[in-house]
Amino acid sequence: MKAHSTNAAHAANKKASGFQLIEVLLYGIACIQSLPKEQQEREKMLEMCKIARLRDTPTLALTLWGIETLIGREIDLWPAGGGFRFDGAYSDEELDQEAAVRAEIKQRKERFEETGALIDAPPSDVIRFF
Repeated sequence: MKAHSTNAAHAANKKASGFQLIEVLLYGIACIQSLPKEQQEREKMLEMCKIARLRDTPTLALTLWGIETLIGREIDLWPAGGGFRFDGAYSDEELDQEAAVRAEIKQRKERFEETGALIDAPPSDVIRFF
């Protein structure tokens, strides 16, 4: 029984760590993108965007929406030159992911505007507090 509870705790911690990692990446990307162009660490930001985009679309969309709501602006996870192709271009799959993430965020915003329900609110510490 102890092994099971340890495994369950480890799995829950691993899931929380993954969620926290994506949040940290998104906040870092937003911070870099808010700097003047000449101060941005572009290569680091592009790598961070690539890592963030590896998340599944629903998780990425929900987390991105929450952070964008808190900071009051959109985060560009598909900046020019940040694709996986050798020349930095985006593949059709990457562009499809961008469209899917933005569509998911739009759908979530509309649902929240319609219902005003806490369950439909963007995830943020402020919303959770209330």
